[in-house]
Amino acid sequence: YVAAKALLGLGRLGEARDACDRAIELAPAHLPAMMLRRQIDRSIRGARAAAGKARPVPIDLPEHLRPLRELLVRGHTAEAIAALEQPPYAGDESAKLLRADLLAFTEQLDAALDAYQAIGGLSGGVGQAHTLVKLGRGAEALAVCDVLVRAHPNASEAHEARALALQALHRGDEADVALKRALATDAQRSQMHVRLAGEPSRGR
Repeated sequence: YVAAKALLGLGRLGEARDACDRAIELAPAHLPAMMLRRQIDRSIRGARAAAGKARPVPIDLPEHLRPLRELLVRGHTAEAIAALEQPPYAGDESAKLLRADLLAFTEQLDAALDAYQAIGGLSGGVGQAHTLVKLGRGAEALAVCDVLVRAHPNASEAHEARALALQALHRGDEADVALKRALATDAQRSQMHVRLAGEPSRGR
């Protein structure tokens, strides 16, 4: 599972998928591995759509953050975090989220929690919930997720985070229900995209 997370961070999506599959084979009820597998699948679909072909692309970053890619590929995470705290990145929302993710990835959890709280919204809230679970503060994570689900009922990420918080609290049946809701919202979103793609464009 940890190897899968690291490989995902490096953009080695095929290897990340294989490692995650192995984790699920070893521990079929490990909910974080199941959610990580879904995240890897989304990354692979996004890479295919961006490239126009069925092959992953290395470290998926917004165009204006691509100069940091080489640091991440080389494993210089501390340097990347430091760069994200300097102009021109310091005031950029994508850069703030990447910095928070890197802090969480390197287990600087208190700093990551502060960073996610400052970001707010769906992305910040999901990151906050995941970090609280890592800190062993499952009840606080669940409270954050309950707010997220009310504000973003159609966001699968919010339901996934809630499932993780419930599992941390040893409420497995409720965690399974939350994960099923995440799957359902994903399916609804996919159906909506298909319908929109099939609609003829309207002239003005």
